[in-house]
Parts: sequence; structure tokens; C-alpha cells
Amino acid sequence: MATDLDFRQFRLAVGDERTLPNGRVEGTTIADWQRVLEASRSLAISVNLTPVGSGRPAPAAATDLFPSDGELVTVSVLLPGPVQVNLFPYAVSSIDFDFDTAEIVDQDSLDRLAEFVRAVASACELPVVLTHEGADELPLARYDPADDSFRLFGTRLFVDTQVVSIESLVGRRVASWAAVEMALDDPSHAEPTFADPAELCVQALALDVRFEDGASCRFVTYQSDEAWGLELRADAAAPDEPVSWAGIYRQREINEFPHGLVEGAEVLVASWGDLIEARLAIDGREVLLIAGELDLLPSGVLVATWGDESVLGFTDPNNAERLPWRPSREVWR
Repeated sequence: MATDLDFRQFRLAVGDERTLPNGRVEGTTIADWQRVLEASRSLAISVNLTPVGSGRPAPAAATDLFPSDGELVTVSVLLPGPVQVNLFPYAVSSIDFDFDTAEIVDQDSLDRLAEFVRAVASACELPVVLTHEGADELPLARYDPADDSFRLFGTRLFVDTQVVSIESLVGRRVASWAAVEMALDDPSHAEPTFADPAELCVQALALDVRFEDGASCRFVTYQSDEAWGLELRADAAAPDEPVSWAGIYRQREINEFPHGLVEGAEVLVASWGDLIEARLAIDGREVLLIAGELDLLPSGVLVATWGDESVLGFTDPNNAERLPWRPSREVWR
């Protein structure tokens, strides 16, 4: 009964506080309600009316959920786990329900919920959208029966997942580094000018890490509504992949960066929510990574933008301190 909803990612998406996320299918008919009732009975331990019915079993006919006197009822669907889903027959034209995140305690309980969501969507042949409690405009997840797929939403989820990925580098052993470097924007030189990592940093489109076990990963940047942030992609393609880099780009080994055991990893998430910096402690040395951009002004002054589209890699964090930043870097805590 496994699904493609991962429990750890789901918990990151819903947060630590107990909430009652909502689910909805729009554009339904009474025939859809009938099929949902039947699907619920096939999955559930019990399907009862609460609290009006005081535990009375839900009616066999979906039409009885919409009495002529307009009395509202709740259909309590108790799934194994136990996980309770409450169906709200507010209107024939939509199927609404909620569930309690306190009952989603492991992958099995999440799979029970996902199985119910899949059954509802399949019965109606329409997508199910889950939203955060009290915020219908903030989608949490979506299941589409057309391709049998779940999708989790949210910058928060993405950033939290990136934090976990970077912190999980601790304990691995770095064998080498490589980069697709990007030149400084220097109008005074006919040829591209690249930052010197020994004197300042690497400015990279992609910064690859090769591990002693043969695996690799790649630091790149992602773009949000606010800025750019750091993204770690697992199992990156080898840096000597058959791509021709020229002009303002060059590809090379970064021998200035440390090798050996990753002893520590921490991140800085900006006040608006994007992951802008990461620190890696490797064999007694430190690598500071920043989503940013270097610009060489006509006056010869080098300035840096914080939260921009390149990966800046510093082997001496003091070099980052000496740069003028716009906007100012936020403080590590």
C-alpha cells in the first residue's frame, strides 16, 4: 500500500503544530458522492454520522446526506491506524473533508490517508487538493488520478528538505571538487576574468562534490519569489560530462577546496525563508557557500549581491566578510 508521499517530507510540509488540513474535490455530482461513500466503506473500519447522528451508521444512499430540512451532518470515516477523516456534505457540487495531523504518525498512517485520497479522486475522476487549515489559498498537496501522482507544495517544504540534505553530508568523505565557473562582469577586459579562489572565492554556475565512495552531489541555486537560494542536488552528473563551456564559463577541478571527512554542516535561512548560506567543516577547514553574485564595477571595486543566482564558494570566510554586500548579509546565530 506504499505511496509516493514521503512521511518525512509530509511532516516538513505540515509543520510541527497540530492542525486540521482540508481536502476538496470540486465539480462533483450526487453520483460522485455515492461512489465516495462506497469507497469509504471499502477502506474504513466504520463510516458513521457524527455528532448529530450519535454514531449512527451513514446512510446507504448519498441523497440522504442532503436532507430537505437542510440539517448539516458530518460523516466520520475511521480508517485503520487509526486515522479519522471527516467528510462534510456542505453541497453536492464539492466533496470537502479534513483530517488531524496528530494521527499521521508514521509512513503507514500517511499511506492510509493517501489511499483514502486516491479512492476519492478515482471515484470522482477529479483531482483532490489538500490545503492548510483555514487557508484554502495555500495548497499543501494535490493528487491527480489522471497520472496517479501526489505532489507536495511550498517553498517552506523545499527549503526544509534542502536543510536536511545539506546536514546529511556530515560523516561523508570528500575526494574532490569541480565547478562550472562564471566570469566576473568586467567591461575593462576583452577576455573573461574569473575570481581567484585562493585570494577570494569561486563564482560557480554549479559546484560539484565527489565523495570517496564514488557518489557525487551538486550545489546550484534555485529562484523563489523573493531571491535566489542554495540547492543541493544528489547524485549530480560528473563534472567532466560532455558539455562545452566557453565564453564567460569554464569548467575545472577546484583543488583549493578541502578534502576529507565532513565534520559539520549548518545553514543560514534568510528572514524571508530562502536558504542563502551553508557552512561545511571538512578535515579541520571551513567552506562557506553563498547564493550570490560578484560584480566588478568600472571603478575597479568588487561588490557582491546576497541572494543572487551564482554559488560563491569561500575557503576563507574572512574573504566574505571583507566584501561589500547588497543587501547586507544576515547574521549567523
